[in-house]
Amino acid sequence: MIAIALALEPAILIADEPTTALDVTTQAQILKLIRDIQRRKGMSVMFITHDFGVVAEIADSVVVMEKGHVVEQGSAVQVLKSPTHPYTRRLIAAVPHLTGKDRIPLEAPGKAPILQVNGLVKTYRSGTKWFGATRTVPAVNDVSFDLAPGRTLGVVGESGSGKSSLGRLLIKLMDSDGGRILFEGRDIAGLSEAGFRPLRPRIQMIFQDPFASLNPRSTIGHILTVGPIAHGMPYAQAREEARGLLSHVGLDAGAFGRYPHEFSGGQRQRIGIARALMFKPTLLIADEAVSALDVSIQAQILKLLDQIQRETGVSMIFITHDLRVASQICDEIAVMQRGRIVERGPPSQIFLNPKSSYTRELVAAIPGEQPEHARQASANR
Repeated sequence: MIAIALALEPAILIADEPTTALDVTTQAQILKLIRDIQRRKGMSVMFITHDFGVVAEIADSVVVMEKGHVVEQGSAVQVLKSPTHPYTRRLIAAVPHLTGKDRIPLEAPGKAPILQVNGLVKTYRSGTKWFGATRTVPAVNDVSFDLAPGRTLGVVGESGSGKSSLGRLLIKLMDSDGGRILFEGRDIAGLSEAGFRPLRPRIQMIFQDPFASLNPRSTIGHILTVGPIAHGMPYAQAREEARGLLSHVGLDAGAFGRYPHEFSGGQRQRIGIARALMFKPTLLIADEAVSALDVSIQAQILKLLDQIQRETGVSMIFITHDLRVASQICDEIAVMQRGRIVERGPPSQIFLNPKSSYTRELVAAIPGEQPEHARQASANR
């Protein structure tokens, strides 16, 4: 896309959120590419983003907009270090940073794991023997881990590392090729859809895209109640619980009769969380649940998920390409590369004293976090 934009040799390049959906290493490569092209061609760049880490990496000057108005502008150093407008200060305060601190466990140690994954395998195959050689990609390759009650395991890695495939295997949106998934002591890996159906309410997923994960033709009330009703819950009870959950996630009761297009991205993600909680699950799988949101809404959703976990004791698998977000909400982090877990440990180890060279590369590529964290990690090694 950058090559297409540069084909006419423009004097100014407008880049609208070009790195938002990218993992940290790809993001770093794109930012470097833009800087190199800019220097080589003497071109100006207008970089539109909600990521202040990226702003710190690439911007000379910054313009902050709120509700269509410019509320602050100045040099990047001035705006980021000494913001004057309350909105700018709120945005900067909401930016996630590597904490290097470990969360205090909600549950007493020693309880049996709610989830145990042993030697899980999934291989994608393309092509046929009739039309050329087949191509095999080991998306999940001999993955093993366990998850204690009330804990959050973060799964991080680059695009194509296998983290989203792992999430889909755990909720059985696709079948594995080998290994075991012990959920509450029962191996669900080999269960048929009919066999897994009674357990499905106990494992729920919060999807990445709040704009695509809700049926635009259904009211919010129907979206929240259709699943529980299909599993035997009376409509009156489902309606009552749905209204209560909407209030619990910060939406008014009037949302029940409205449609998805009437809500913002952050509000839709709250609806997605409420839908998952309708089943009172013991395991939540959040697949890039905040990657499409700006920093202030992202902070609200992370706070909401933390609150829900502390109130309900639900366990979570939190899949993300943003290591800063992972450090905010996860008790333990598993780093995936090419289908394998290459390192696993608490945030203090992963971010401040990583053992794997791949993990060190990921941490070093986080925008806006260097050089302080790089120096800390280097000093601890």
